[in-house]
Amino acid sequence: MRLPPDPLDTSFAVPTTGTEFAGISEYIAMAKRRWLLIILVALVCTGYTFNSVRNERAQYKSRATVRLVDPSRAIAGDMAGSMSPQMPFSNQTNPISSQQEIVMSEAVATIAVDLKGLRLVAAPGMTFPQQITYATVSDSSPARLVNMSFQPTTFVVSSGNRSATAAYGSQAEVDGVRLIVASRPKVPATTFNVISKESAISQIASKLRVPSRA
Repeated sequence: MRLPPDPLDTSFAVPTTGTEFAGISEYIAMAKRRWLLIILVALVCTGYTFNSVRNERAQYKSRATVRLVDPSRAIAGDMAGSMSPQMPFSNQTNPISSQQEIVMSEAVATIAVDLKGLRLVAAPGMTFPQQITYATVSDSSPARLVNMSFQPTTFVVSSGNRSATAAYGSQAEVDGVRLIVASRPKVPATTFNVISKESAISQIASKLRVPSRA
């Protein structure tokens, strides 16, 4: 009769495979055997990342601090804060919240779009040169795509089969799009998409944040 193996007898231990002790040398050897595949994967990942970054639309941020001053309270003192029959809910109104709602309103976003030419959006892969100091798009503009080229002393703005040329520091207008370029940018040309006014207002309103400061 065969007796069960003694647990203290190591001769019956299961042999350990070599993979359990695989060290860095084994991984290096595996990499050497598959070096072509590794390089191919790295090139594909690098190309995809570069293309995504190149075509990603640039995001611009701006920050401002607004100080609210109530001249009526300064003149009238505590009487301005007392409730009167004509303004029964004045003591329940938060002036900070009210001003925040005004800043985030559609009217303010509309003014920003009109003043800063925010209907002009750099096309994918293009830039918005900082030398462009003035840009507006009229409400009746038929332009959908605006091309710009920068010469040594002048710049050209074109839309469809129409174009306008102006010296740096002067204004050029085509199809209701007005632009002023202060100096020659580093890029030779750029292209802008002209989005609708409603889209520009919606983009501004969705990204506007107005936190209060104590």
